[in-house]
Amino acid sequence: MSSGFVSLMGRIETESVVAHLMARLRSGDIALTTYLMSLSHLLGRIGLGSLARLVVTKTTDERSVLVADISACQATRYPPGLISALEIVVDHSQETLHRLGARPLWFATPHGSRNDTTNEAGLSSLGFERPSLDERIALLKEI
Repeated sequence: MSSGFVSLMGRIETESVVAHLMARLRSGDIALTTYLMSLSHLLGRIGLGSLARLVVTKTTDERSVLVADISACQATRYPPGLISALEIVVDHSQETLHRLGARPLWFATPHGSRNDTTNEAGLSSLGFERPSLDERIALLKEI
């Protein structure tokens, strides 16, 4: 965990974020995303970036993050904790970000970009779509 995360999140928010990440680990989403990021990077280096994008788009589901959010709320039995954590990310999304290439592995992507095409730190997030933070918060408020 980063020092920024520790300074911003309280115990309830931290518990919710950990529950979300554990749900993604348990479902295999993190393993698949890591594999696809590596494949995307390799294909991009040999000039097959469009093939990488197609493979990533066809094998990933943006709803996996929403499912992990709901699973985290079931585990903690406190949806406001996850809502608060997401709102903290929204409130602090103007801060400088580093290593943007690993965005598909993040708990929440600041700035709400749905289809990031940056390729920093040698990792590509090309083709990985995630719901915006506003969509995630709205869904959790309905619970």
